[in-house]
Amino acid sequence: MAISKKDLELIKKEVLLDLKTLVEKIDIDELATFNKGYYRYRNEPYKKFVQNELDTWNRIIDFYAFRRGNDCTGILDIGTFIPFYPAVLKKMGYQLEVIEKVSLYGEAYKPISEYLNSQGIRMHDIDIINESIDSLPRGFDFLLIAILEHLNGSPKSLIEKIKSLMDTNSLLYIHVPNICKLPNVISMVRGKSSLPYYQDYYFSDYPFEGHNREMTLEELSMLCEFSSLEIVEKGRVIKANASQSRVRRIYNVIEKIAPNYSDSVYVIGKKKG
Repeated sequence: MAISKKDLELIKKEVLLDLKTLVEKIDIDELATFNKGYYRYRNEPYKKFVQNELDTWNRIIDFYAFRRGNDCTGILDIGTFIPFYPAVLKKMGYQLEVIEKVSLYGEAYKPISEYLNSQGIRMHDIDIINESIDSLPRGFDFLLIAILEHLNGSPKSLIEKIKSLMDTNSLLYIHVPNICKLPNVISMVRGKSSLPYYQDYYFSDYPFEGHNREMTLEELSMLCEFSSLEIVEKGRVIKANASQSRVRRIYNVIEKIAPNYSDSVYVIGKKKG
């Protein structure tokens, strides 16, 4: 998908302006039903929902802008919430569809579904793990961005379902937080838990939809091996947003020296054979 860096930046700015308005419409009380941690997003929703995630999202966009090639039939984003990269990729010219289990968010998802519709992005309201996938497109690329860490069990059945929709040109892009990221390591050294705040976990309705199992890059590579996926690319993401705090910038320096402590990890795989 040929696009200049200048044109891409203009598209990103346009979508970010949309999201500044969008996140203010999200009902945090409703959203927090299955994850009370969302109450912490009330005071700075744009920073929490958008700015803190831009490094990861920009990595995805750059892959599709400059490295993916022209044989991509379309892209299906599984588990879309704040739709920054779906909207950008759609404006770049990709065919874009998304999946979301709307019942997890209730009315809090309504502004997002309305925005997706305004952008011409088709949304599938299904539970991909437990429901039929007959309505989903085949031969697309599939994105699992910050999804696997929320599962309450093995990703095996989910990956197998996705593979059944892939063809020889399809790619599966998986991104998860790194369980060994520096803040987690520091918490453990101090004798504190690296898991979500216990009060958020305790008071959330069942099932808890926060982070249940973050992963290392080695574990993501194992997932690909067990699932018979050939790794096309893998790597680590460090939060480098200029608006981060002084402590965060110090973390960035340490993570660049010791990349095993990066904030998140990703793999891009394809079916073998």
